[in-house]
Amino acid sequence: MDKQHIVIYHIDQEQEAMAASILMTEQELILHYARTSDEVQTYKTRYSITAVILECDTADERILQEGENVILLSMPVLLVCHRVSAKHCPLTVLIKPDSVTPAFARQLLVHVLVLQKATSKAKAGQQGTASRAVIGIGASAGGPHALCEILRHVPEDICGIVVVQHMARKQLHSFIRYLDALCEPAIVLASEHLLIRNGMVYIAAEDRHLQVIKETDGFYLHLKQGPKVNFVCPSIDILFSSLASQVKAQAAGVLLTGMGTDGARGLLEMKQAGAFTIIQDEPSCELYGMPREAKSLQAQCVELPLDRIADTLWRHYEVKGRKRGNGT
Repeated sequence: MDKQHIVIYHIDQEQEAMAASILMTEQELILHYARTSDEVQTYKTRYSITAVILECDTADERILQEGENVILLSMPVLLVCHRVSAKHCPLTVLIKPDSVTPAFARQLLVHVLVLQKATSKAKAGQQGTASRAVIGIGASAGGPHALCEILRHVPEDICGIVVVQHMARKQLHSFIRYLDALCEPAIVLASEHLLIRNGMVYIAAEDRHLQVIKETDGFYLHLKQGPKVNFVCPSIDILFSSLASQVKAQAAGVLLTGMGTDGARGLLEMKQAGAFTIIQDEPSCELYGMPREAKSLQAQCVELPLDRIADTLWRHYEVKGRKRGNGT
């Protein structure tokens, strides 16, 4: 088994690095030590990092922001601390005792093992082939349940999926971890200029619009700062509009439950560009606002209950693949 590279990000320099004292005895782990986020990023460029252990005494808002900055570098983070003073914590937390105990050591090793498995899954997806097609999904209120239902039932080699889910910042990272634990495709936070690959699901980061850009070797993610569109950022319309202009007929768009109108006009643009478009039907929606607006524009190719969307997407691309294979 290849050795795993772990970064110990130790912000409180006066405190003992308890996690390091435990992990340094594990022969299959190679530890690297960082005092700043710049040092963490440097290790990422040099090694294939399995996880970052962010250790401190008290996790306040500043510490949590550092952890989120590391997540944006596409590295999983485990926060090891005595206490959390912030109201909301988006990170996985392991509370450490005053001194090392066998129980704490076991807990730490279990957490690291879980992070190793999650990282291996994501890396497998990131080494997959570049997607020749892209599925865009937009959701708002009621979306977490709907997304989970769809992503749990798509195969692990599905073409790349890009998602905008209107969600409070404090919930986003835990939601991604939850989805990734349940679903076959790897679920990751979208970051700038990632090549979209088969078997990967990219969730839009908060406060930045997400677009898909076509380049010579495939489709890439682009995070764009800008004002709110339809009162939200990220906006589903921005994503769908980019899919219409960049991916065209090789795209599929799915507009799920939610209040308001975001995504409806973008879905119409996709349909007009030749993409396959789906809206969730009213009985299976928590809120039918966004699908209703899309329906009023005749933006959908089909309207489906939630439990039929995953299979319909898979069959759509299965048929397109056979047609390409037959030269039609």
